[in-house]
Amino acid sequence: MHERTRARLRRATHPIHQELHRHPLLRQLLQHDVGLQDARDAAAVSYVVALRLETARATAGVWEKLSLSGYVADLRTALGPAVPCGCAADFPLGRHALLGGLYVMHGSALGAAVIAKHIRAHLGDGAALLFPARDTDVWEAVLCALDQIDAQGADDVEAGAMFVFKTYREVADAWRDGTDFVGSAQFPAMDGSAVCGIASG
Repeated sequence: MHERTRARLRRATHPIHQELHRHPLLRQLLQHDVGLQDARDAAAVSYVVALRLETARATAGVWEKLSLSGYVADLRTALGPAVPCGCAADFPLGRHALLGGLYVMHGSALGAAVIAKHIRAHLGDGAALLFPARDTDVWEAVLCALDQIDAQGADDVEAGAMFVFKTYREVADAWRDGTDFVGSAQFPAMDGSAVCGIASG
């Protein structure tokens, strides 16, 4: 994947990425009046999406070195007994699309270091564990994997990244509203039709 394709991926996901930063559930995290429940809610959303993506990755048997299992385990521990269910979803993503999704989740987890610092200052070390630190080596491995993708595969990478961003938005909306989550994000099938990518958890 050439640098220009990485730039394309960033451009394609930038609008929804910024939209999520403004989401009521997430924008509160960097406010001075952030509360423990705010942090727990955001961590729960990340847990649901990461678990579903990691389940899809493990089922497909690809990108083992880019596994989210450690991140999921850390979130599960931090959330404790109130950890939400997030395993009953089908992500119909192929190898390249899964890489796009992993790009989103690993990037999000790495970027959450800024949030963890803010949470630690306002709520203490325990609350900061809801935004667990990640190994930058894995992020470098994600970028290395992207560098090996050809132009045709890059289309699927972008589609997978957008799919996971949209899933994250839908889970955040449902969590904010206190409603059961039944996803409507659509992932384009190879024949141009659409398949439902998310089931209620």
